[in-house]
Amino acid sequence: MSVSPVVQFWRNHGADTRTSVVLANHGIDTLQKLSEPTRRCFMAMPNMGKKSVAIIEDILMRNGMAMQRDAPHTTKSELWYAQELRRFGWTVTPPNDRA
Repeated sequence: MSVSPVVQFWRNHGADTRTSVVLANHGIDTLQKLSEPTRRCFMAMPNMGKKSVAIIEDILMRNGMAMQRDAPHTTKSELWYAQELRRFGWTVTPPNDRA
């Protein structure tokens, strides 16, 4: 059984198998894409927990990057939904920027 190149990429950066597979399944295949979601957004992903988020933060830190900060009033489902829309090329306006 072969491992996907994206999963292998994250394994090479120090992620465990679970974290690597979740990232690959969400189309996160670069360090730049890894730095875009917030902690809440990651926690809203199926099979992503505190340990995986800690691994992601460690990978980003080792590469001189950081995770985006959470908006204090945005729910997990709003963040996850916004991320999914962005994956398909849609433009998303955060709740605090709406008129």
